[in-house]
Amino acid sequence: MNKIAIYTGLFTDDPNTLYGDIIPYEHKKDGIDYIAFTNSDHLKSDFWDIRKIETWRNGRWTARKCKTLPHELLPDYDAWLWMDNQLFFTYDPKSLFDFYLNQADLSAHCHCDRNCLYQETQAALGRNPKRDEPETLINQAEQYKSEGYPQGIGLYENGILFRRNNEHTNNFNKLWFEETAKWNTEDQISMMYSLWKTPEVKVNPIKKTFVEHNYKNTHLTLTDQFGCQSRTVRNVR
Repeated sequence: MNKIAIYTGLFTDDPNTLYGDIIPYEHKKDGIDYIAFTNSDHLKSDFWDIRKIETWRNGRWTARKCKTLPHELLPDYDAWLWMDNQLFFTYDPKSLFDFYLNQADLSAHCHCDRNCLYQETQAALGRNPKRDEPETLINQAEQYKSEGYPQGIGLYENGILFRRNNEHTNNFNKLWFEETAKWNTEDQISMMYSLWKTPEVKVNPIKKTFVEHNYKNTHLTLTDQFGCQSRTVRNVR
């Protein structure tokens, strides 16, 4: 991989206002571009290459479009890593690309609490019923069930997502965006369905946490593939 991008985003429903910031890393690594997308004129950074894009539906939907379509936003790169904007590395990111995408098209972190798309649907219904219409979540799960999507075959968190820029991955990206846009912003659900529909994509599950975060009242976790056993950790190295 000769050209690598780590990208993130910070979006708002009102481009004239912006709450929050994007964490810079301690230092840049040669051979990696660090790109932050936003729909606001107010995001500034000495570390990130800030790139403004147009709002799509609202701030949350714009983030989903940015996450799912790197091949459209950043077509000239060999590989991408999407990072939620409050995450930051405790490992050399270049070595992580080499490790997790060595023989894979995509690498994502196993969910620490659930291993099933339908469990995630139930959790999403209870998290914030005002964020997405409950009917869309229920109808989505029923549609996937009618197509034969099985229970208990795994669930990924996608705050950290490595992808190669190739035909297989980009077919997945397009389907993931289409499914997310069709149903709701709970993109972990649409991600699992889209991977199921694109079995040619080689996935390497991430089994160890290599980032820290700036969220309040949350924990870092280590997880085993689909076993989803979690424990609190600090200063992972």
